[in-house]
Amino acid sequence: MQVKAHGGYSAADFDDDLRAVLRRSGCRGEKVCFIVDESNVLDSALIERMNTLLANAEVPGLFEGDEHAALMTACREGAARDGLMLDSGEELHRWFTQQVARNLHVVFTMNPPEQGDGGGSGGGGLAARAATSPALFNRCVLDWFGDWSDQALFQVARELTTSVDLSQNQQGDDDDDDNESESVAVVADYSERRDAVAHALVSAHQAVRALNAQLLRRAGGSKFVGLYCTPRHFLDQLQHFVRLHSERRDALEDEQRHVHVGLERLQATVAQVEELRVALAATGAELAAKNQQATDKLQQIVRDQQEAEQQQRASIALQAEVSAARTAIAERQRVVGHDLARAEPAVEEAQRAVSNIKKQHLSEVRAMANPPSGVKLALEAVCTLLGHRTGGDWKALQAVVRRDDFIASIVGFDTDRHVTRALRAHMRRTFLDRAEFTFDAVSRASKACGPLVTWVVAQVEFADILERVAPLRAEVAQLEDDAQASEQRAAQLAGKVQALEAALGAYKAEYAQLIGETARLADDVARVEAKVARSQRLLASLGGERARWDAGRAAFGAQMATLVGDALLGAAVLAYAGTYDAPRRAALARRWRAALVRSGIRADARPAAEFVAPAEARLAWLACGLAGAADDDQAAENAAMLARATNRYALV
Repeated sequence: MQVKAHGGYSAADFDDDLRAVLRRSGCRGEKVCFIVDESNVLDSALIERMNTLLANAEVPGLFEGDEHAALMTACREGAARDGLMLDSGEELHRWFTQQVARNLHVVFTMNPPEQGDGGGSGGGGLAARAATSPALFNRCVLDWFGDWSDQALFQVARELTTSVDLSQNQQGDDDDDDNESESVAVVADYSERRDAVAHALVSAHQAVRALNAQLLRRAGGSKFVGLYCTPRHFLDQLQHFVRLHSERRDALEDEQRHVHVGLERLQATVAQVEELRVALAATGAELAAKNQQATDKLQQIVRDQQEAEQQQRASIALQAEVSAARTAIAERQRVVGHDLARAEPAVEEAQRAVSNIKKQHLSEVRAMANPPSGVKLALEAVCTLLGHRTGGDWKALQAVVRRDDFIASIVGFDTDRHVTRALRAHMRRTFLDRAEFTFDAVSRASKACGPLVTWVVAQVEFADILERVAPLRAEVAQLEDDAQASEQRAAQLAGKVQALEAALGAYKAEYAQLIGETARLADDVARVEAKVARSQRLLASLGGERARWDAGRAAFGAQMATLVGDALLGAAVLAYAGTYDAPRRAALARRWRAALVRSGIRADARPAAEFVAPAEARLAWLACGLAGAADDDQAAENAAMLARATNRYALV
């Protein structure tokens, strides 16, 4: 487990981390390696706690109140797992400290400089720490890690810069070689370029160590303001180099890409204009064709309009005929209805009378063994009209009368269907012409048979009327058929008129579309002509920009040629220069530039501050009120160090 300090990290946070470590190692029996880095020691109280922990396997006051009670409970459970039955608090505490001493391993990482401590260690050097926190040394094993060898630095630099694309970075225009302030042997081979970059990174690290040695000799053993140079600074330099190179290369390529994209779009515009000019002739032909189509469509609309009007007139005339036929039908139906109205009430009245025959009276008739002649005559007339052949036999008549649907068959009798002319003649001869076949005569014999006599008489008379009005009814039916046929023809004509009107609507829409397309084509022609004119004016005005674009491409080549060198200088400044003042930074810059020359790597002659703190960054700092960072190179470098700090705060 390692402490991860942050901006709001406090002693209370450290106590929480320490309590978690002690619970894991003391209560759970876990093997824990607790790593404390010097950069995370934000307060001397943290060192004092660790000194106490190493000396006593505990930190007094770390567990109090509920936390101490919970700790004792956890210790009791842990001891039980080990087969120990511990009850007293003293036994549990002693078992806890033994477990911590057995399972917890503490590792400190710190810079050891005694000669000036300019590297920003948390205070005082080894001698001071040994005096104030003796357990850090008499309870620990000291592993002294010095600086890496030059070969190790070279291998690390080569491996950690494999992601950097060094292709074509050293190649500039031939004309630029004469303008170099120093004679630089340009390295062409890609592998050799990568070795040269690694050598330059190692040389920058060595230059800082050499300057520190020189400053230490001048100080005569007293403290000096310098940087304790460690491999960590070298790794920071590698990270800054990779990041600066990637950012600057992407920015340059984006800038160059914008220029190329603009030129390509301009050329594409020219080609498009030429294509549009060629298409103008085709568009004119299409416009003429559309005009002809519009004329033809208009003529078709006129023809169909005339036909629709003709069909409309025919439809109106046919509808008038249908209306006259309906009037005639109504007149014939009125005559037929007048004749039928005289007989239908009698039939309906007779049906109601039959329906109202009491069941008691009907049962008496059914039960008669030797009925009166009037009863037998009435029932025989009813059965004859209903179509039953009884031959006047009373038992057969009784069988019909006793049927459940006897009354229903009388009420639902269809006169027009069953009563023929022959049946009417037979009924008159056999029954109606007889003097005793009357309602009064039969009712005296049976109240149930009187209504039956009235029904028979009404059905025969109604059949006579139906026969008389049959020709009129046939005429009405024929008129109905003719009217329906006329209505069908009228509907067909109306459908045809509707179809013609729909076609006219479609033709009008097509005509409007053709007119719209014609107008659009005319607008397209005018727009293309205007666009061609504008493009020609634009091409003429951009003719003078050719020289500026050429200069921009040449500048891109020069910046790409010095990109690696500029990134190396910027990375060295960000990683090492923060502790030094302006004169010593200048001395380091001269050493670094000389190392680049020896490695065959080009670099821009301008100060490295312009690379690590470009103009846009300075403008942003100026907007935030950092006027010094915008105007002064050293202040700009300091601001860049703070802005680009990776794993720890930069010392400036």
